[in-house]
Amino acid sequence: RTAAGSAAAGASPWAATAVAAALAGALTATRLPSARRRRPFGWHCHGAAVCCAAAGGSDDTGCGEFFFDPWARRLEELLLVPGLGLQEAPLPPRLAQRRGVGAAGARAEVLGSVFLGGGGAEANEEQAWLSSSASSSSTAWAPPASSAVAGVGAAPARRLRCTMVRNGEQLQAFNAVLYPSYHLGPLPVLGIDVLSFNGHQKLLFGVDWAPMLPTAAYAEANISPFLGDFRQRHASMLLKPSGKFYGDLPEFFSPQMFFSRPSGPEAMRPGGELWEIFEHYCSRYSEMLQAAAEAAASSSPDEDARTTAEARQAAYDCWHAEHDPALAIFRKLFGEQWTEEYVREVLFPGVAVAAQELPVGGR
Repeated sequence: RTAAGSAAAGASPWAATAVAAALAGALTATRLPSARRRRPFGWHCHGAAVCCAAAGGSDDTGCGEFFFDPWARRLEELLLVPGLGLQEAPLPPRLAQRRGVGAAGARAEVLGSVFLGGGGAEANEEQAWLSSSASSSSTAWAPPASSAVAGVGAAPARRLRCTMVRNGEQLQAFNAVLYPSYHLGPLPVLGIDVLSFNGHQKLLFGVDWAPMLPTAAYAEANISPFLGDFRQRHASMLLKPSGKFYGDLPEFFSPQMFFSRPSGPEAMRPGGELWEIFEHYCSRYSEMLQAAAEAAASSSPDEDARTTAEARQAAYDCWHAEHDPALAIFRKLFGEQWTEEYVREVLFPGVAVAAQELPVGGR
């Protein structure tokens, strides 16, 4: 698959993506009895604090054991706003939660959530799959056929995916990726990664707007105006990310990526400098996306821009499905078959487009 050229390059501001999460620790996967499953992240249900208190804060609930739970809650406040049009699409239980046991006997757990934008063909198709798959162990989601009116009534945001991981003191991680609706053209993909290893001895922070075209002109015109000045004000926290993962000329990582290796868990607490950076990247992204939707509502649909967006988002998913170092650990933790399903249906569903060899824009 190739993008349909850069004809849509001037359609709207672009940018964005996620820093990869490297997960550590040998885990043995187990399935939770359905009676003991809880809704991912707690913050998805109203009165999460009450839920935890009612459960007694017991070890079974997992309440209070996710170091980055405050980040997940704040992400909800920043991105689950009416202007983006996202609503939770409950995952099948087999994909919403998974447990394992670490080498030292620590309980490990992965929680996942997906939120979909309403009104668009893509979101409607995936929501239908999630509903029908709730009691199935084999149904795979297939990308929807494109339509000339696929963007009519669609929300600005197409899909938000969140993943939280814990393995005692060995690992705590939170990752989120937000994809724009195709009908807005090749807009940025927002990504957040925060990780803690070995009892907070090693900490990683990354947030980015992933460019959908890997050119300097694209970044200068569509990313720097939103983030450049703010990023420089926090230059003391900045570090250059390793080329081992990102490469010398990274296709899906912008020059405005904020990468840091803070020292001490206090640097990752709410209210700190990295917390402020996280909030700024998310809030500016939300503002940009809503402004793009307002502009698109008063203009004629651009099918070339839509086709390019679809192709580039699928390419983004394919790149991460191939290079993300977390996936090798997931295979070790949960087995090859479950990991492949999780990749295709939760983490990077754009892989299904390439796997089925669909032409860009339709079946």
